[in-house]
Amino acid sequence: MKRRVRQIDIVTESRFMPPWLPAGGAKPFANDRSLTQAEIDLFATWIAAGAPEGDPQKLPELPKWERGWQLGKPDIELSMETFVVPEEGLDVYRNFVIRSPVERDTWVRSVEFRPDNRLVLHHLVLFVDDTGTARALDDRDPQPGYTGMDIGNLRIPGGQFVTWLPGKVPTEGEEDIAFLLRPHTDIVLQLHLRPSGRPEPIQVRLGLFEAETPPTRFPMTIRMWSRDIDIPAGVKDFLVEARYQLPVDLQVLGVYPHAHYLGDDLRGYAKPPGGDELHLIDIPAWDFNWQEEYFYSEPLFLPAGTELSIRYLFDNTADNLLNPFSPPQRVVHGFESSDEMAELLLSVLPSEEDRPILWDHFERFAWDLDLSNYERHAAEDPDDPSWHHEIATYCMRLGRTEEAIRRYELLCEAAPDQARPLQRLGQARLAHGDLEGCLRDLRRALELDPSLLRARLYLGQALLKLDRTEEAIEAFHEVLDRDPGHPMALSRLGEIQVARGNTKRGRELFEKALARNPQFDRALIGLGSLALAEGRAVQAGEFASRVLYADPAHATAHNLYGRAFEDQKKLEEALRHLELALRFDPAEPAFARDLERVRRAR
Repeated sequence: MKRRVRQIDIVTESRFMPPWLPAGGAKPFANDRSLTQAEIDLFATWIAAGAPEGDPQKLPELPKWERGWQLGKPDIELSMETFVVPEEGLDVYRNFVIRSPVERDTWVRSVEFRPDNRLVLHHLVLFVDDTGTARALDDRDPQPGYTGMDIGNLRIPGGQFVTWLPGKVPTEGEEDIAFLLRPHTDIVLQLHLRPSGRPEPIQVRLGLFEAETPPTRFPMTIRMWSRDIDIPAGVKDFLVEARYQLPVDLQVLGVYPHAHYLGDDLRGYAKPPGGDELHLIDIPAWDFNWQEEYFYSEPLFLPAGTELSIRYLFDNTADNLLNPFSPPQRVVHGFESSDEMAELLLSVLPSEEDRPILWDHFERFAWDLDLSNYERHAAEDPDDPSWHHEIATYCMRLGRTEEAIRRYELLCEAAPDQARPLQRLGQARLAHGDLEGCLRDLRRALELDPSLLRARLYLGQALLKLDRTEEAIEAFHEVLDRDPGHPMALSRLGEIQVARGNTKRGRELFEKALARNPQFDRALIGLGSLALAEGRAVQAGEFASRVLYADPAHATAHNLYGRAFEDQKKLEEALRHLELALRFDPAEPAFARDLERVRRAR
């Protein structure tokens, strides 16, 4: 100990140890491991006195650590495939897909990680994937997992930060907060790995602990971010900002700031209407090597109208000892650790009534933000077709079908013999209501590439809208000839069978679609509608609830839920869901009729 006294003095006085980045927040952090000034002064006094030993009689017993699972035996034990970290090179970001072992919907209140090689593991984050995208990327990569930091379609489970960091102690979690793990949902572990100078195998085991009862609180994640990052070499204090105004009241449970090696001063703020600016997080000396999530000791209430913002400063000079480039180079936004990012994730808890409103509002805000980013890139490089594709994609999500059509037409003009741009153009015309133009583009796309399943699906949908049902059925069957379990084709055929009065066959088709994808919304809505028609309103509501857990702003699911409550004479609940259905899809006349009927009944 005497040999380390000077080192203890330096690292405590400088607050280098224990590692703790925040200088403060709007409320104390529950996981704060920093030393108080009084504790630092106590170290200094002890060292100045020659670091004397205390009374041996008062020496406490050494802590006893469990050698296995710290939280006891998990309900479910899983492990990723072993990966060998290369002996040298840059940091490795690798995503490992673990297929869900559950056969029923399971609420998970806590996760414990047990990595077998902590030398090379910097940190890990757990995501879930309902789309199969991660599995496909994994299958295409010859090594275990797949590379990259871009999470794509991955979701943060239940709005919670599920991570492993050096020194982080697993917790029991809270019984009233849990995330849902469903059959066929993939768990994805994103590992940040660092070469050690020799090849190092690593495997992570994880234990899942089930909640005894379903949760009553459902957090969400709000992600403040900017892609407007283009930092010239030699520039210090490069400012990146982002803002978002809350549409509803909510509580903030915790925050998770993120930047890479050029990050210097990271701050997040909340400005309530008419109130003082609150500091969500202040990190005056960011260190990529010690990033983590920070939970408040008690939730922070923020009213509707509060403006959230981030103000991040980046240092791309040689003075930044963590700069990955020597000499410094231009650095832009990207998902590799040598690129840069500016993000602040917030785990928030809106009311049950406000959850779908926040979900829809933030989703559209995020789409608008990404669209603006791609429009800027397209203006700078108009000859790059990828920007037009991205712009059209986001225009479709936002319902701006005319602009999407214009962009896809440009892509088709640039590549007249490529089928996929025509497929996308046909999809845009379908959404816009130009059915004849849709048929023309899709048929041309299929002439160029008969394997395009989506083109056949869109073709079938357009034919249905034109009341050419037999031709639509033929198109959907052509999809199934190539992919017998395709959930959309099965669901569309199921809807046709139900409309013709063959509910038994319709149910079979919906169930077959769910066998491929248990979360497929159209099949769940189909089965829920059948249940409601058969007088099983409670079960109909359960189907709607399954859809709304994944997409709280799903208009058709809200309508189904509302009608299910109406059948149970629960008119207030019915009214709320029917109002949300019309809010999220005001162009659907059936939603307006259902809402008016319940309003009159009430």
